[in-house]
Amino acid sequence: MDADLKKEGIVKYISQEWKQLPSTVKHFAIRGILILTIWCGLYYPILKPDSRVDNWLTKVTTQAITNSLNRYYGEGFTMTPKVHESNPNSIAQTINYNNEYALGIWHPCNGLNLFVLYLGFLFCAPGSYVRKGIFSLIGIAFIFVINVARCYALVWLNLNKPEWTDFAHHYAFTTIVYVFIFLFWVIFLNEREKIQTK
Repeated sequence: MDADLKKEGIVKYISQEWKQLPSTVKHFAIRGILILTIWCGLYYPILKPDSRVDNWLTKVTTQAITNSLNRYYGEGFTMTPKVHESNPNSIAQTINYNNEYALGIWHPCNGLNLFVLYLGFLFCAPGSYVRKGIFSLIGIAFIFVINVARCYALVWLNLNKPEWTDFAHHYAFTTIVYVFIFLFWVIFLNEREKIQTK
């Protein structure tokens, strides 16, 4: 009985707080929950096991990294596919330097989650679809370039300062990528404010 009363009290409290939120915040939250539900419903049961989207994006990303390394670091970089042990559909890529391992590009490194996160925020935020479309294209291209630069730097670290690679991979470079995504969101929202105040 007490548990039911507590539950009813919590639901009533949440309901009252929800009613007090501005409509813009409500729309943002509803769209965010909708996007998260659709993405999880598509990616985990369908796209991830099938791996075609991840395989393609991982390959394209690795090609861009390898081409950049051969152009700016020095010749001798190649890429080879590597089948994931737990999922034979999943093909990662390995970057080698003169036939020595330099970096592995697994699906979490291909930037797909970053694209979805970035686009999800744009879809949730208020604004015209034209501006969202423009910011989507520019942002995706920029995130792709930043991700390639991040992996390029990881190869450089692996070859020259391997003791720094773990920290850079898990903390420093990840933070830099998210800061750039956040800045794009801020620019999008600020531009919207400027348009509204004119």
